[in-house]
Amino acid sequence: AITAGNLIIKQSDKDKQFVVVPTDVYKEHAKEMLEDTSTYQKVVKNPLPAMISDIELLCEHLIEKYPKLEGVEPYCPRLPEFYGTYKTHKKINPPPLRPVTSQVDSPGERLGHATNHILKQALQYVPVHLKDSTEARLRLCVDTTA
Repeated sequence: AITAGNLIIKQSDKDKQFVVVPTDVYKEHAKEMLEDTSTYQKVVKNPLPAMISDIELLCEHLIEKYPKLEGVEPYCPRLPEFYGTYKTHKKINPPPLRPVTSQVDSPGERLGHATNHILKQALQYVPVHLKDSTEARLRLCVDTTA
């Protein structure tokens, strides 16, 4: 019987279709991925305290050298969450899951945002960087015979 509690409705990976799947099937797909020991390892104790400590130490050194980075330290962090989105664009039935680890509120989230901001500013000076597909098309259409 289908009830509200035994179905998962998720948006798929690239083509953004909605996928409705029984909760036990979704959990089984996720479990299969997590059992791949060449990709994932089981932790024996909560890694959050060590993650926080490592990120705080890194932030301390960075802020000492670059005071404008003040505020990138973890604030009320929690463990990153694992989930999967279905790859319906693969046209395989059932579609495979794409693993995702959400970094929302993770120890490194704020530092990651700051790093991304810095790198985005630097990318404009990298000659092979393309801002978007429009720029790629324009560069490909440029007459190089002149």
